[in-house]
Amino acid sequence: GLTWGMLPLHASGICACTYHFFYNPSSLQFLVELQAFFTLLGNLTVAIAAYRIADSNGWNLRELNPFPKSEVSPEGIAIDEAAALPYNVMETSESELVLAGKLAAL
Repeated sequence: GLTWGMLPLHASGICACTYHFFYNPSSLQFLVELQAFFTLLGNLTVAIAAYRIADSNGWNLRELNPFPKSEVSPEGIAIDEAAALPYNVMETSESELVLAGKLAAL
């Protein structure tokens, strides 16, 4: 799955480190193109792996559309109710001096 999908990205990083380790010689210029290829391949394989994980958890492509199908459709933007609620802000129970002491103890 995801681990194997990330392997080309690791190879891409190894290409970059090797190229820079030898102070960017022109004889190793092929490593730059190899890094680009491995980055592209890695991004594709990670995207496929992420889709497979999401699909196995019941996700489908219809969930990408945040807008309702119509004005009366219950599907669509479900976060509207949560956006109207204010944050629950609480006053601190300790003084600033106690908090500074705890910070200094770290």
